[in-house]
Amino acid sequence: MTAKIYALDSVQTLADFELDALRVADVIREHGVTHGDRVIFKAGNSAAYVSVLFALMHVGASIVLIDQQEHPDETRRIAQRTGAAIAFVDDDAPIHADIRTVNLYELIAPAAGRPLTTRELSFDAWADRRDGLIMWTSGSTGEPKGAVKSGRKFLTNLERNAAQVGHRPDDVLLPLLPFAHQYGLSMVLIAWLTRCSLVIAPYKRLDRAVQMAGRTGATVIDATPSSYRTMLNLVGRKPSLRTQLEGVRMFCSGAAPLDGALSERYVAEFGLPLLDSYGSTELGNIAFATLENPVSCGRAMEGIKLRVLDEDGHPAAPGEAGEIEVDTPDALEGHLAEDGTIDAVPTGWQTTGDLGYLDADDNLFVLGGSSRCTAPATRSTPS
Repeated sequence: MTAKIYALDSVQTLADFELDALRVADVIREHGVTHGDRVIFKAGNSAAYVSVLFALMHVGASIVLIDQQEHPDETRRIAQRTGAAIAFVDDDAPIHADIRTVNLYELIAPAAGRPLTTRELSFDAWADRRDGLIMWTSGSTGEPKGAVKSGRKFLTNLERNAAQVGHRPDDVLLPLLPFAHQYGLSMVLIAWLTRCSLVIAPYKRLDRAVQMAGRTGATVIDATPSSYRTMLNLVGRKPSLRTQLEGVRMFCSGAAPLDGALSERYVAEFGLPLLDSYGSTELGNIAFATLENPVSCGRAMEGIKLRVLDEDGHPAAPGEAGEIEVDTPDALEGHLAEDGTIDAVPTGWQTTGDLGYLDADDNLFVLGGSSRCTAPATRSTPS
C-alpha cells in the first residue's frame, strides 16, 4: 500500500510530499534560518503545516511550537524568551507587530516546482538538537513554562508508542487533534516513522472529518473524549455516517479524562473500545491500552517505568491509590530559563501530581490530578 497524505482538497503520496518538504526547506534557508536557530511555529492544521514542520526538522531548527490562537502579547514574550528571530504563521494566527513573520504560503508557493538540491528528507540534524522542540505547558503556578525536548528523545518516544499500540505501514491515521500540541504532533510524526498514511481533517468539523474517514479508508482515529461523544451523537442522528467508520480498527483517546461508559457505548456501536493512554508534555507518552489489553490506560511502554507511592512514600499495593511517578529516558531536557538557556531537570523518578493505582497486571488507572500536574496527554478514569 502506498502511503499518502490526505488533506481536504489534495492528496499526495508520502514520497512526493517529502520532496516538496525538501523544496520548502530550501526556501526556509533563504529566509535566513540555519541549523540550530530557534523559530516560532504558530499555525493551524493543514498540509502546509506538515510540510513546513518536516522542512524545519530537515533544516535542524529548534522549533518553538505555539498554539495558533495564543495571544499576540504572550507570543511576543515567548519570542523574546526563546530568542526566536522569525515566526512562521498562517492567516488565522494572531501575531504581534514586533515579530518578523513569514506566512506559510510564502514558503510553499516559491517551493512549487523548485529544483531539488537533495532527494532525501532527514531529521538527523533536528534529532541531534537538545532543544529540538520547545512546547508550552501551564506549570504549577498557571504561568506558561517552556518544556525543552530533545529531538532524538521525542522521536524515540514515538517509536515506543507505535510499537506498543501496533501502528502499521498499511494504516491510515486520522488524528482529530491540533498538531501544535503533544498528542496531535505525536500522531503526525508516528505516521512518518511508520511510513503509513495520514489524514489532515477539520477536527473542529467532526461531520466532515467522519466523511473523510470513509473517503480515505481511515483505520486509526485519535481524538479527545468530547470529540468521540460528538461523533457518536452524529452517527445517532445520521446513521448513514456510521458506514464511514467501518474501516476503523482502533479508536484511541487522549488529552482528557475518559469516561468508561463512553467506551462501552463504542463497544456497543462499533464492537471496539476506546483505547486510553497516559502521558504529559514534559515526560512524553507513557502508557497505552491496546486491542490486546484494553484496560484503562494500559501498561507502561517498554523502557519506561511506572510506580505508585502511598502517603508514606512506599510502593502501593495493587489497587491501592497513591501518587503516580514515572522514570523515563524520554523526558524533557529541562525548562526554558528567562534568558533562553535550559534549566535542567534531574533524571530518574519524576512526580506527576496525578493520583491513581496499578492493578495486579500493572495496568494504570488514573483517578485525578493535583495542582502540580502538567498538561497530560490523557488520563483515564475507571468505569
